[in-house]
Amino acid sequence: KKTYVREVPAKEFDKKFEKDLESKNTQGVVLVVGLPKTLNFDDFLNNIKPTIKTSIILLDELTDAGNVGAIIRSAVCLGASAILMPKHNQAPINGTVYKTSAGLVSKIPIVEVVNVNTSLSKLKEKGFWIYGLSEKAENNISDEKFETPVVFVIGNEHDGIRAKTQEVCDILL
Repeated sequence: KKTYVREVPAKEFDKKFEKDLESKNTQGVVLVVGLPKTLNFDDFLNNIKPTIKTSIILLDELTDAGNVGAIIRSAVCLGASAILMPKHNQAPINGTVYKTSAGLVSKIPIVEVVNVNTSLSKLKEKGFWIYGLSEKAENNISDEKFETPVVFVIGNEHDGIRAKTQEVCDILL
């Protein structure tokens, strides 16, 4: 892939990116990139060969793109295999996600799921253990051994993991 750099006068820059300048700190630099291609869940499931080191992050209806980007950045740094995101009621991959992920959104497969609970059940059939992350959990993440492929479910910023999705989880941490 080629990268093209073009310097423009400040007035032209301000005019061209006026709407971005109102809400974001561009620091005088703009990178134009295409959105990452999302994978179909069934295709992803058919091609994944889980090992004890396989970890997947499932976002359960997060609304803040900044949070999505920060989670993706951490997931990539910690070696996660993929990010699963619901098709609906989920903050989309956008410029904010790119910026807060430090561009790492392009370094991990993003998998679109239609039904979170059905997808988790299919992952269980493949040998994954489902961990819901919740501030209300009695179990501490540092006490867990993680001896199987894992899915970490991260809930919405306000409501956490939905009740029906918690029921699909094997354990809350």
